[in-house]
Amino acid sequence: YASMSSKLLAVKHLYQPFFIFKDGNRIILENELLFLTADYDVSLDYLLDGQEMKIDRIRIHCQPQKKIVLEIQEIDCDDMKDVSLIVRVYLTCDMLGRKAGSLISYQDFEMQRRKSKSISKSGRLYVTDGNYNIGVECKDMSLLFSKSNISFAPAGLISLKVKGEEYLSLTAVPTLFRPTTNNDQTNDFLKRSKLSYAYSRYLKADIDDIEWKKTENEFMIRYHYLMDEENKKGMIVTYCVSSGGSIHVKVDYEPLMGLDTLGEIGLHFYLSEKIDKLTYFGRYLESYPDRKEGNELGIYHLNIRDGRTKYIYPQESGNREDTRYLELTNKKTSLLIGYYDDYFSFHFQEYSPFAIDDAKHEEELEKSNYHHLEIIGEMRGVGGDDSWGAPVHAEYEIDAKTPHSFEFDITPKA
Repeated sequence: YASMSSKLLAVKHLYQPFFIFKDGNRIILENELLFLTADYDVSLDYLLDGQEMKIDRIRIHCQPQKKIVLEIQEIDCDDMKDVSLIVRVYLTCDMLGRKAGSLISYQDFEMQRRKSKSISKSGRLYVTDGNYNIGVECKDMSLLFSKSNISFAPAGLISLKVKGEEYLSLTAVPTLFRPTTNNDQTNDFLKRSKLSYAYSRYLKADIDDIEWKKTENEFMIRYHYLMDEENKKGMIVTYCVSSGGSIHVKVDYEPLMGLDTLGEIGLHFYLSEKIDKLTYFGRYLESYPDRKEGNELGIYHLNIRDGRTKYIYPQESGNREDTRYLELTNKKTSLLIGYYDDYFSFHFQEYSPFAIDDAKHEEELEKSNYHHLEIIGEMRGVGGDDSWGAPVHAEYEIDAKTPHSFEFDITPKA
């Protein structure tokens, strides 16, 4: 499985011999084979925040077109932990053109989604209000929020340091745009979403609508990024910094004129070039809402050079779905980004989405002086399930005519 592409994993999962589903506290394995009766090894792996906590291994004897029912163990843990169950089926002998011990079926299940963490408010919070910027200092972390749009960047979060180490190179900005795929080129996605490119690339904050306030243990600042300036609509990004050393981020999308559907809804961080690797708990290979089945869930390490799939024509790639958290590593410090109410996806790449979309060949890609991390609350599917050019199914579209929002937390790793 490790050497397969995400596309092949999705196809393999569709035709795997066992259909695996969860019914209450039971796992049901349905043998789809028509003629072969055999023994199989089944593993039930319980993950606690991505770490292997318990493994049950069971030998089953299953006839074709029959079902096997297995009981799930009850996991005793607090409600601040994520619990996942991974079910794998292995061959016990050579068959189906595979060797004994080969993995032939896979499925993962969410058993417990952690409750939203309460924000620590221990420690002291210092806020300095300057003419153009607001400085905030709290436990292990210092931040700088700009109050004006300048020639090369809009107002927003422009500096994030952990114990003196800088993580950002430019302002973090909201985005609705992802590079087009070959499939997008042959359906009507470009026509329905063409304004998202301009809205995302040339946005500015409404400096007359920047709100901020400080209490004893919390600093809050809210930016309204105008995309449709005529109707004063766009995206709102709110940062809440606690004295305990964490940032809660909320991104809101307001319905925009001229848009029917969106590529994504996210927040784009321009990282320092020193940050070239991360660790995350999510899907192994690139994945999308309509192409993630069979893509194994776990803790993985990702180098910036491997964050993008090098297709013949540069295009959208490298998204990781169902991410619970990711950890950015600097020289001496680390920064955790974790979900709030719902899982997110992310991009971690050397090139901006605009550079990727503008290039027609690999050699045309323009490398910037920073790395790109997008935390994505909603991502459009890729479609093309029955032929290349087939549109994305409605349930994997993002409706641009309704409001959307997502939230996540940023915390220095202890």
